[in-house]
Amino acid sequence: MKFEVKKVSNYLNQAGAALGGISDEALARKLGLQDDALAAFRSGAVQITDYHAAKLALIIGINPIEIIASREIVAEKDESKRNFWIELWLSEAGVV
Repeated sequence: MKFEVKKVSNYLNQAGAALGGISDEALARKLGLQDDALAAFRSGAVQITDYHAAKLALIIGINPIEIIASREIVAEKDESKRNFWIELWLSEAGVV
């Protein structure tokens, strides 16, 4: 099965849209972040924390584990652990 995991930037875009198309600066404030931290999450230079993933998920209206699993799929090097995160993400993202 071929699929594409959403990147944190996709979730950030969804949150901005859910809040009426607010700027990244305003979204950073909503998440309790500095602008540069949001930019680092968006670019993938820094992994989003569980806390901020949960806050982001609440804005979007999804289970936080979807964002956390997405992050782990990208970061995990161990194939069996990565497969665990893939299965979890697929179920939470409504793909399976």
